[in-house]
Amino acid sequence: MNTVIIYKSKYGSTKEYAEYINRNIPDSELFSVEEFDIKNLNSYKNVILGSSVYAGMTFYNSFLINNWSILKNKNVFVFAVGMLPEDHPNSKDAYKQIPVHIRKKIQYIKLPGRVVFSKLNLFEKFIIKMIDNKEKLGVADMVDLEKANSVVFFFKQEK
Repeated sequence: MNTVIIYKSKYGSTKEYAEYINRNIPDSELFSVEEFDIKNLNSYKNVILGSSVYAGMTFYNSFLINNWSILKNKNVFVFAVGMLPEDHPNSKDAYKQIPVHIRKKIQYIKLPGRVVFSKLNLFEKFIIKMIDNKEKLGVADMVDLEKANSVVFFFKQEK
């Protein structure tokens, strides 16, 4: 396999994007971060990391830092999935947490996620309502798979 897609999803949106990307990039493999054996990272030319953004945090930041000696010579594309719109100032926080020397060598996109209130715990519901009332976010209730095409197109052009 040429491309690996590694993701971590809290409520399913990131997994949905990862599966879409996997279906549209021939010769790609898909793993949740819990399933992926890090010893196999050297086997891939292209690495796609997808993560939900939860309380401003993602799994890929530490993954990138801890594995940069291997990743620096690969095509790396990172996508973050969260409820804040891409142009929201706080939406850029997850990206800014990636060290600058790594940011310069990767591709990145922020994708809209969904909030399924029935899956949230009481504290999460409270926080969402506080943010939404304060900033009128219009919390997303759907995933926009078309926005993931930039990831697909990037790797189709790499051939």
